[in-house]
Amino acid sequence: MEAEGRFIAEKPVRLTGVRRQSRTSIAGEATWVRTTAVRERCSVELVAVLLNSGEVEVRSRYFECLPT
Repeated sequence: MEAEGRFIAEKPVRLTGVRRQSRTSIAGEATWVRTTAVRERCSVELVAVLLNSGEVEVRSRYFECLPT
């Protein structure tokens, strides 16, 4: 999950709120600060899902950036 967060943010992220949602999925939130025209705090929810094949897929949702 942290690797997916780093990929989205294009920089290191902080992974928080990691919790099991079911027997096959775990969710957490990646947060980071970015500076474009203004300084923003960004976050994205990440969900790691164990597939029937035995592989793990990480999905992202609820991406947002708010001015700090």
